[in-house]
Amino acid sequence: MPRTYVVCGHDRTIPAPLQRLFIDQADAAFPDNPTTVAELATSHSAFLSVPGRVAELIASLR
Repeated sequence: MPRTYVVCGHDRTIPAPLQRLFIDQADAAFPDNPTTVAELATSHSAFLSVPGRVAELIASLR
């Protein structure tokens, strides 16, 4: 199943470098299914701070 990770660049709860580590670990565990990565310059809850951008991102995944 395809997966996409949205890195929230200004997240102070889970810093962006740690988010990228999660992506790297998932890709290492499932090398035949690489993660598509999108980045938003937002805090932790992008769906609250920029809901339109998150909706656009989800819609583009079809």
